[in-house]
Amino acid sequence: MSGMRYCGICGRSELELSKLFPGAPDSVLIELEYVTICYECREKAKSDPVHDITEDIPPEIRAMVGRSADEICLALNLPYEAPYQSIIDHASRMQNEKMSSWSLFLIWRNGATIWRSPDGLSKAIVSRDGSVIIEDT
Repeated sequence: MSGMRYCGICGRSELELSKLFPGAPDSVLIELEYVTICYECREKAKSDPVHDITEDIPPEIRAMVGRSADEICLALNLPYEAPYQSIIDHASRMQNEKMSSWSLFLIWRNGATIWRSPDGLSKAIVSRDGSVIIEDT
């Protein structure tokens, strides 16, 4: 996608952020390997993505990373309860968006998930509220 970039956590556009923070640096977004994030959300982040902190993550959650939305919804037979519920909801959202073959790439402690396209050229960020933002990588 060309043009406007968006924060992968709050979903605000680069234009909207520059108006909110007129004294901010030229780019109010930080490009990380796995997501574009605004400075405000980065400051609020309490931790790194959970896939980098595997000691306290149940193996069932770790096993979901790399699985497609279809696999998560249909093949894994996960109980619809915490901690699986939000990931199942996001996988279902990906199915609704006709992106069922996209793989779960990252899970943030704030509830956002990042999905990678089968060709690896795009990513989708599903925020805690279920909104989906697609970006080219």
